Amino acid sequence: MRHRLRGKQLGRKRAQRKSLLRNLASDLVMKGSVTTTEAKGKTLRAYAERLVTIAKNKSPFQAKKLLQSKLYGSKAPLALVRKYKKRYQDRSGGYLRITRMGKRTGDKSNIVKVEWV
Repeated sequence: MRHRLRGKQLGRKRAQRKSLLRNLASDLVMKGSVTTTEAKGKTLRAYAERLVTIAKNKSPFQAKKLLQSKLYGSKAPLALVRKYKKRYQDRSGGYLRITRMGKRTGDKSNIVKVEWV
C-alpha cells in the first residue's frame, strides 16, 4: 500500500527516478522550458519549485552547494541562483506553468510543456 507516500513512481526504481528528475530540472533551468509527459511534468513541477525555494531562502554560497547535489552540470545551479532568485523574490509559490500540448503519436500519452511563469 502507498499510504502517505509522496510523489509518483513513474515506473522506475529510486535511482532512475532521481536521475530523471535531475535531468529534467537541469534542462528546465538552462533552456527555460521542457516538453514531457503529463505525469513527469507534474512531478517535475514539485521538484523544481523546491529548488527555487532553496535558491531564494539560502545565502548564494549555501544555495549553490545544495543545488549542485540536486542538478546536473556546473552552470545550472549558478543560473538558478542568479537569474531565478531575483525573478521570484516577491512570489510565494507557483513558479512553473504546465500547458497541455495534445497526445503523442506513438502511444497517445498526454504531452505537456513545463515552463517558467
